[in-house]
Amino acid sequence: MDVIDEVNALLKLGVGDPYRLEHIKQAYLQNNSIWVTDENYLKRLREKYILRHTAGDSITPEEEAGDTQTIHCWKCGRKAPIGANFCMICGTSLFEVDSNPKPASKSKPRTTSSSRSVLIKSIIIAIPILVLIVIGTSYTQEYFDDKPEDSDIVIPPAGENDSRCGPGTVFDSKTNSCILG
Repeated sequence: MDVIDEVNALLKLGVGDPYRLEHIKQAYLQNNSIWVTDENYLKRLREKYILRHTAGDSITPEEEAGDTQTIHCWKCGRKAPIGANFCMICGTSLFEVDSNPKPASKSKPRTTSSSRSVLIKSIIIAIPILVLIVIGTSYTQEYFDDKPEDSDIVIPPAGENDSRCGPGTVFDSKTNSCILG
């Protein structure tokens, strides 16, 4: 019996974590490397259920393989050998206890309102960042400097030309305008 047949038999018996077993099966089908923990998990399930089942023993998932030391799974409550890393029934890690255990059947997919709030938060963060980038670029291009562009402009010292209108013109206070003169 090859590995894929053994995985199918375990799935048919309804023991172990079906998602993990499917992952192992797909990895073997695609000739991908298998994690050592997955190999050990499959070996324990094979020894516990397939070898005993082919020998004609009636098995139940709660039977133990002779170990007197057992630990209870925090998720499903079934007994597991103290040396096991994962529950043989539900596949949950026995030593990484979830602080808020949730039933697997009540898992909810992500709603669109939560993804919408994430989008809004990212936009709120992105807009000020873009404004800062534009302002920083403007400063590096010297758009906000008060220096005159042309250095050819000569400002005459006070007193040389009292005309408000420029050289060759005189300010007429009656008409409030510049006239030649």
